[in-house]
Amino acid sequence: MLKYNVLYKKSNQGGVKMQRCEITGTGLISGNQISHSHRLTRRVWKPNLQVTTLNVNGSPIKVKVCARTLKKL
Repeated sequence: MLKYNVLYKKSNQGGVKMQRCEITGTGLISGNQISHSHRLTRRVWKPNLQVTTLNVNGSPIKVKVCARTLKKL
């Protein structure tokens, strides 16, 4: 039984989709990388997305889910 409300939309528009978990909404996080001399440069942390197949109401749906959420399912 699935605890989360999965809303999945297939887009036929093409292009680049955002890196975002479709269940929890976890996305990119930006911040500073700090060197030994304490210089700051911008960097991005990306979620560990995995494409999995979930059964929702008896029909299989492919969903992009981050690994932390996948462990909790």
